[in-house]
Amino acid sequence: MKTTDSLIPYVFMTMHPLQHIAMLVSGILLLTTQKEGEFFKTNGVCPAGTEGEAFVNGDKFKLMNYAMIAHGSALVLHWLYQAFNFYDVKVMGYMFLVTKMIIFFILIIQIQSGIDFKECPEVVGNS
Repeated sequence: MKTTDSLIPYVFMTMHPLQHIAMLVSGILLLTTQKEGEFFKTNGVCPAGTEGEAFVNGDKFKLMNYAMIAHGSALVLHWLYQAFNFYDVKVMGYMFLVTKMIIFFILIIQIQSGIDFKECPEVVGNS
């Protein structure tokens, strides 16, 4: 590292995996301690066959699992990228990095589309 280099990229590279670990651990804690608790609670009933009804009856847990898969896979692929980059196998390292971004973006789009619906907001709006 040169004396004129900024430390910000190095700080972000060490913080980034810690953020994925924090989200993964918090997701596991929420699913194990709050499955029937206040965090996932929905009050009321949505019309049958709607996206809101599917969300109330279990899709919220599926979406939470997607989020944990996204953070877990991003963490593993990030570490693989760093390991391959360290041993100067840069092409393979960047392949892991691109795979990480693609998986993460696909799962985030899946989660966002799973929580974006208009029917029965009074039931699912506070969850």
